[in-house]
Amino acid sequence: MTQAKFTPDYIAVACGTGGTMAGMVAGLKHQSHVIGVSVLKGDFMTNAVQNLLDKYAPDTFTNWSIWHEYHQGGYAKITPELTRFIQLFYEQHGVLLDPIYTGKLFYALYDRLEKAQFAPGSSVVGVHTGGLQAFGCRL
Repeated sequence: MTQAKFTPDYIAVACGTGGTMAGMVAGLKHQSHVIGVSVLKGDFMTNAVQNLLDKYAPDTFTNWSIWHEYHQGGYAKITPELTRFIQLFYEQHGVLLDPIYTGKLFYALYDRLEKAQFAPGSSVVGVHTGGLQAFGCRL
């Protein structure tokens, strides 16, 4: 929130185990809706995040959701469409994305924005969690 200098309506993050997302949900204390983009195939991420919140957060949180459909086939799976997106994103913004986490996150955000699935005027922040896992692989 310090970096953004405002409270966004939505904050999105890639999810591998759900730990980063659960920490964000608890830390934001209902201020923003947190979206997790699961990089893993399957619909278990919702339970994983909820279990972490139940274990470590004293409050009940409803300001979060998981998008399960952007995994591109599963963990470390890369599609030609994702590769093209990552390359275009770098050309347009000068920001490197990895194909395992942040590439899938921003691909999902762009897809939902193009489909106008956020209310007009909403502020949406994607969190680049750093790391460039598998960046040395041939895209």
